[in-house]
Amino acid sequence: MLERMIDLHRLVQARLRARWWAVRGASLGPKVSIGSRGRVDYPRGISIAIRVTVEQDVWFKLVDESARLSIGEYSFIGRGSEFDVVDHVSIGANTLIAPGTFITDHSHNCESGRLIREQGCSKRPVRVGDDVWIGARATILSGVTVGNGAVIGAGAVVRADVPSGEIWAGVPAQKIRER
Repeated sequence: MLERMIDLHRLVQARLRARWWAVRGASLGPKVSIGSRGRVDYPRGISIAIRVTVEQDVWFKLVDESARLSIGEYSFIGRGSEFDVVDHVSIGANTLIAPGTFITDHSHNCESGRLIREQGCSKRPVRVGDDVWIGARATILSGVTVGNGAVIGAGAVVRADVPSGEIWAGVPAQKIRER
């Protein structure tokens, strides 16, 4: 009974936060998952600016209490995108993130001879600048900074910093040309 009351309380809080975001101009799809294990929970670590559109089936996973995700104004997050955050991920203003994109700010320390679960993980923030376009099914790995006006091609795996105004594509992603 107590668990049901707690879940109801969380649901009411989530609805109030969603309504508050809608007043500020943010648009959330009906199946946006924010939190963990399928619960609809809007943690305090998420900051969404005005006029942001988040389509359906987007997953914002904040692993612990100190994790932060910030999305700048007039940005667009496509359906099926996933944000796996331990430390900090920041998305700039006027940024397009196409459907199916995966962004994470942590990775396992891969040392040979030891099990991965015993090695822990290293966390490094991800920063995406203003006016960036990230193509469908792209992956942005931990510690990457994508400069203002950059373009990331569809299906690219970005593991190095992308300077401003460059077009990157491929696996691993590399510079194609200037914008």
